Amino acid sequence: MNKNKVFKPIQKRLQTPLFSILLILIIIFSLVIVNLQNKNVNKSSKILMETILAKLAVMIELQSESLSAIQLTLLKDTKLIEAIKNQNRKDLLILCNPIYKQLRKKFSITHFYFH
Repeated sequence: MNKNKVFKPIQKRLQTPLFSILLILIIIFSLVIVNLQNKNVNKSSKILMETILAKLAVMIELQSESLSAIQLTLLKDTKLIEAIKNQNRKDLLILCNPIYKQLRKKFSITHFYFH
């Protein structure tokens, strides 16, 4: 019985500091985990963004090359150039309809403008 009397005050005096230390350790551990998670998310986002930008650049380059090839093809046709200069819509439609159909089939082009 004498032992219990001595043990109770020691337990009460140690209980609050030990609980506080445990709480501080849990908070520190949680902050470290959140910080690591944020770093991993940022790193993954950066890698994903770089990959997307690289793919986008490749796609833009390919489309640019396709448009350049189409432009060169159209600029070789003297009848087409004359129809554009004269703003002759009827001749433009007749001359460009087969080209438009081909481009629509191959590249999914939906509009063909002359300015």
